Amino acid sequence: FQVILQSLPTIQTGAKLREIAPQSEGSTRTRRVRLTLTDPPQAFRLGSTVTATRVTKVAPTIELPMSALFEKNGSAKVWIVDPQTSSVNARDIKVASKNGGTFTVTEGLEAGMRVVTAGVHSLSEGQKVTVPEGGAS
Repeated sequence: FQVILQSLPTIQTGAKLREIAPQSEGSTRTRRVRLTLTDPPQAFRLGSTVTATRVTKVAPTIELPMSALFEKNGSAKVWIVDPQTSSVNARDIKVASKNGGTFTVTEGLEAGMRVVTAGVHSLSEGQKVTVPEGGAS
């Protein structure tokens, strides 16, 4: 995190996340966090008002239903619909996590790609499919 002193915005320091409250505030749905300042300047005093900004980059992810996932030769895959030919192609993906009925993809897909979510085990490479008008694949 980057922490800036609100009374003197030119004074700043780094910080590490120490604690996240287990429950959010009821009305605001926010959580209290505690940061540990790394080498704070003397101007940072107990009770000072600061602005903290996360500076680490967050990788974009895509969440899909478990019905879209299949494995072949030990690797996770999904079927992508080619909009030009209406045929499917298997795409290797990297699955970050599985939660109940969904899974999160961190590599192998881009926003806007049409992913088949039903009947994935009965498809073959290059097979033509019919995509419902305006619907999901």
